[in-house]
Amino acid sequence: MADENVSGFISFAKSTLVFFIGNTLSKIITIALLPLYTNALPSDDYGYFDVSVTLVTLLTSFLYCDIWASVMRFMRDDLKGEAPKVVTASGWVVFGGSTIFYYLLGVLAWLFFEIPSLGYILLYGTAMNLQTMFSYIARGWGDNVRFAISGIINAVVNVTLSIVLILVLGWGYEALYFAFVFGSATQCTYLFLALRMWRRIARPKAAQVRELFMYSAPLCLNSVAYWLLNSLGRVVVSVVLSFHASGIFAVASKFGSAINLATTCFTYAWQDISFTSNIRSGSFYSRATTQYVAFLMDSLALLLPFVALLFPVLVGSGYEEAYNVIPSFLVVAIVSAISTFIGNIFYVIKDTKTIGKTMAISCLVNVLFTYPLTMTLGLNGTNAAIVIAFVANIAIRLKILRNRLGMRLSLSVVLPRVVLVLLSGVVYMFNSSYVSGVFFICLLVLMIFLYRRRIAGIIKSISLKEKR
Repeated sequence: MADENVSGFISFAKSTLVFFIGNTLSKIITIALLPLYTNALPSDDYGYFDVSVTLVTLLTSFLYCDIWASVMRFMRDDLKGEAPKVVTASGWVVFGGSTIFYYLLGVLAWLFFEIPSLGYILLYGTAMNLQTMFSYIARGWGDNVRFAISGIINAVVNVTLSIVLILVLGWGYEALYFAFVFGSATQCTYLFLALRMWRRIARPKAAQVRELFMYSAPLCLNSVAYWLLNSLGRVVVSVVLSFHASGIFAVASKFGSAINLATTCFTYAWQDISFTSNIRSGSFYSRATTQYVAFLMDSLALLLPFVALLFPVLVGSGYEEAYNVIPSFLVVAIVSAISTFIGNIFYVIKDTKTIGKTMAISCLVNVLFTYPLTMTLGLNGTNAAIVIAFVANIAIRLKILRNRLGMRLSLSVVLPRVVLVLLSGVVYMFNSSYVSGVFFICLLVLMIFLYRRRIAGIIKSISLKEKR
């Protein structure tokens, strides 16, 4: 059984590595631009950019209903013949309808409100959704390598343009919209040409369009609820506090994004394994979820002292307040990732209604707590409300899956990790480079010991591959 677990871990690790290269490594480069953002852009401007992206994400989350994930799920049912081509074409029909509504709402906003950089904001939303759709179609076909390459191309273009426009040409925050749009367009063009997508599409069928829409429709509520969980706080901060506070909040969130980017890779790899026509046993999902939660908490414990060491290098002098907010963002990223990981099991059993219902409940919890906790605790209060909501979400989903599949989370594995994270948090709040450095080295040694078999398995797998 141990060898089987190591083998499964190696397979999962290989998939994760591919997605890391395409999705995370490329975006870590953008996190490295924090010194540019925090030194060249006023906190008010960066705060407005962050809030505008947050709002356009809400709108598109509702309108597009996560159609890309639905397309990938149905493609994986049968990758032979015309079936996946029809699914892809039908998905584009739903996507096109959502895009029409998106721009109609944009025109209405232009008629009744004065919104700075509205054109850029609308293009940002279009680019974001096109890039996601193309990426999921590539993954649906199993072409993860080209997906990874496209992500790197996007990041290089995005980062290069951001630096040139801001530092050389003197643009303001508008450069961030432009660079993102151009980078996403480059990624989509590459995937379209590399995969010869014009040959991988057939005439859409009304029945397939209807099936995709009915499968995706409950997910619009899930997407909106997910947004309210993750992003409502940003809007509340800008209203209750200020755009300056939004800027601080946005910079602190970039460190949480480091975990989000990594967990996205795990999610993609998990989808590759779980998105099949066969539903596995409850013990399989129990083991996978427990190991995932333990790994995330180990990573959080290790990341806190590492961030403490890097913070003075990455963040400009006008954003020092972000230091005390970063731990709560990292916790938000962890509970959000666990919720998403468990939620993907409902995709497998094709029960998207439960995903929507559980997200709606946790969303209400967040709405109830966000304002009072923000008023009481400031930026950390905003994140505390999100954590409470996600914990409720996870608890409800686990209870449902326990009843249906017999799935359980092993507390004997998870609880010691909670203690380790709390200890790491105490070290972080000391804000001492010496203490953080020593603690980080000790933790790193501990992690190498805990994961020694899996590390050895990966090294063995690589060495065997080289011998061939």
